[in-house]
Amino acid sequence: MTSLFRSRVIFNIFEGAPGVATFYSLDVSTWSTNMDALWDAIWANAPGGATATVEHFGDEIEDTTGALVGAWDDHTSDHVVTGGGIGPYAPPVGALVQWRTGVILDGSRVQGHTFVVPMSGNSYDASGFIASTFRTPMQSAADAFVAAESSSFVIWHRPFPGRAAGPGTPPKPTAKAAHDGGHALVTSAVVPGKTAVLRSRRD
Repeated sequence: MTSLFRSRVIFNIFEGAPGVATFYSLDVSTWSTNMDALWDAIWANAPGGATATVEHFGDEIEDTTGALVGAWDDHTSDHVVTGGGIGPYAPPVGALVQWRTGVILDGSRVQGHTFVVPMSGNSYDASGFIASTFRTPMQSAADAFVAAESSSFVIWHRPFPGRAAGPGTPPKPTAKAAHDGGHALVTSAVVPGKTAVLRSRRD
């Protein structure tokens, strides 16, 4: 059993807002400073006026059950980043940061992702991919964050209570055994060139 510190980034002031990204850490001694730097870079080309607020407080949970066991607060002001992109934008479309680990839990590799959505129209090249002008700084910022929090930044593998088999032949859904939660340290990050669509923002 391990305590994880949860932190959130809140997105606002754009069509389809609000939104949220959630992160987990083993140690918050340098967390806020490095999160601020990460979001300064990766939110830079969000639509003009759109905000990403990095909260400098959060919950403490126990990783095997997800139970709330405490809270953390670094007693500094939340960090607000304002997008400076130009041009029309699609509310559900933007970039994706993939957070990779080397850990296998319950038969699956533990991985995470963060949607950087939306991004302004000038973020894309003629083929509809994220332009290298914007993707390269995002990749550099993600790499720097992973390096700075190499012993702290984790992906939480959520607990699962188990599921009985459903009706039919073959049964649908199939039975699935219960498992405890866990966590894995993030070892690398990838910002793909392909655009990402956040389906929860579709009409």
